[in-house]
Amino acid sequence: MLQLEKVNAYYDEFHVLKDVSLSVKEGQLVLLVGPNGHGKSTLLKTIAGLIRTTSGSIKFRDKNINNLPVDKTVEMGLTYISEERNLFVEMTVLENLKLGAYNCFAWPKMNHSLELVFKLFPRLSERKAQIVSTLSGGELRMLAIGRGLMSGASFLAIDEPSLGLSPLLTNEVFKKIKDINEKNITILLVEQNIKLAGSIANHIYLMEDGRITYGDTTKKAMNNPIIKAAYLGKNRGAVHDLSVN
Repeated sequence: MLQLEKVNAYYDEFHVLKDVSLSVKEGQLVLLVGPNGHGKSTLLKTIAGLIRTTSGSIKFRDKNINNLPVDKTVEMGLTYISEERNLFVEMTVLENLKLGAYNCFAWPKMNHSLELVFKLFPRLSERKAQIVSTLSGGELRMLAIGRGLMSGASFLAIDEPSLGLSPLLTNEVFKKIKDINEKNITILLVEQNIKLAGSIANHIYLMEDGRITYGDTTKKAMNNPIIKAAYLGKNRGAVHDLSVN
């Protein structure tokens, strides 16, 4: 569904993504882990079209999407949900959700999408008339994911959904992400909580210093002591002995 081959991208003159290659098959939930500041969020933004590539290939459903603007990637069914959430806090929950269906393909299906979102997140239905600034952290995260679904997405790139949440709310959000994936919505997930995210993922990639240094099935990755050490920021040099499968 999504295929990256030797993708490079920069922030100004800083080389962030370095020959990144990975793939996400339709229906999968793929987890991307690694130390902070090593390019994971940049990768999601580059896939979505927020950051330009300088070389390499990004294909979505066998179509080249290198440097397409965000509105075009959204229309194709690929939606990025940032860790910042980017919600309109003085508007209601329902108004924020409707804004997620702004593209010409999603708007005619808005009522169907709302039904799906409210089924997945009953709490949002209960609070649909509530001003967003009054929501809890967990509700805000659910709203950000729900607004992404309103775009008619078949692929979600989700950045750090547990950031700032309590363990209880984190568990709840991850249960919802699993439910979304089980509706055949493909997910590429950046997350620090490898234990919890790994429990719902099919495949894990490790990113270090802007490169994919390891990739394997979740079962193999979770049993690999080197990826655990690398994720915790210990013994980083050993990561380069790992291969991407």
